[in-house]
Amino acid sequence: MKKVVILGGGFAGSQVALGLERDFDVVLIDRKPYFEYTPGILRGIQDLGALEGLRVRHRDYLRKSEIVIGEVSEVRDGSVKVGNGLLEYDYLVIASGGKSRAFFKGPRVFSAYHGKDMEKAFGPVQKAKKIVVVGGGLVGVELAAELAQKYVGKKVVLVHPGEEVLERQEKRTRRLAAKWLRRHGVDLVLGERVVRQAGKFVVCQSGRKLEADVVFSCVGVGSNYEFLARRFPGVLDERQLVNVGGDLLVKGLGNVFAVGDVSSVRQEKTAQNAELQAHVVVSNVKKLARENSSPSARGSEGAGKASGIKLQAKADGEGSSLGGDVGLRTYKSGKRIMVVSLGSKSGILEWRRLVVGGWIGALAKWFTEKWVMRNYN
Repeated sequence: MKKVVILGGGFAGSQVALGLERDFDVVLIDRKPYFEYTPGILRGIQDLGALEGLRVRHRDYLRKSEIVIGEVSEVRDGSVKVGNGLLEYDYLVIASGGKSRAFFKGPRVFSAYHGKDMEKAFGPVQKAKKIVVVGGGLVGVELAAELAQKYVGKKVVLVHPGEEVLERQEKRTRRLAAKWLRRHGVDLVLGERVVRQAGKFVVCQSGRKLEADVVFSCVGVGSNYEFLARRFPGVLDERQLVNVGGDLLVKGLGNVFAVGDVSSVRQEKTAQNAELQAHVVVSNVKKLARENSSPSARGSEGAGKASGIKLQAKADGEGSSLGGDVGLRTYKSGKRIMVVSLGSKSGILEWRRLVVGGWIGALAKWFTEKWVMRNYN
């Protein structure tokens, strides 16, 4: 039975494991022992108890896969290094996700991308009088809304370098979000970029200072790619994302896929898109196995279980891949339904140019969470 090693147990990695474990020898490697529904973790800043319902142990939903709790330090040609040991693979799926881009570090500066971030910040938030959220994207807006709804007596400031929050969303979405935040007491500081911390203040590029007992860094995520840097530096693009073709195979490698936040696919890095990419990878791994397209069968130059295909110095076009000759499925990126939660009772649902605010958005967010967690439970 062919062996598939999956790096990461988030939305993409867990879905690949679920889709392949009946037909392959699957090994899932993750830093934590559980899957976490990350779109819902911001509710934890109001109630830490909410986080428990968003986590499911990998061993509880994966019946046949081997679970390895650890961190991959290096990807090699045909194996990955975990701790002091090596795990061989026939197919490798890189679903290592992203990491917070902290603009500075400090005892009162927190990220907001995992439940553990909410656990760390919860105590300091209770004591804080002034909270600054840096970044007006999806995470920053939703976090500011959670804070404003729960902690009415605290001053919440959202700082964003753009002229509007949620700049990549529809105009009506941007306006509805800003209106809700202002109506609930959030001070929007737009057109300002935070560059450093000075004591109890964060300092903007213009020199403006904002007092803060707690600071949340919501300025986007970078990819977890360090384990590739030593042997395969050529697979990274200018954004330090793993370069993939339309079939999600890593450019220059014939049996390694990359999905989710770590991949070079140009679209919003959302849980929904990660899941859809995972389904494409499941289909393509099965296709390669059916076609007996192991690296040796496909004329690789090297020995061992990995591709052995010489790494290309330049990436091909996004739609091309080494798997095209066996008719692999192509991932189609595009704009999907987006839901922005504004506290527990309001939200914004956006689909193409249709934008609906209010309780419908909140209901859509709630239903999506329950539906996804039902599949894991």
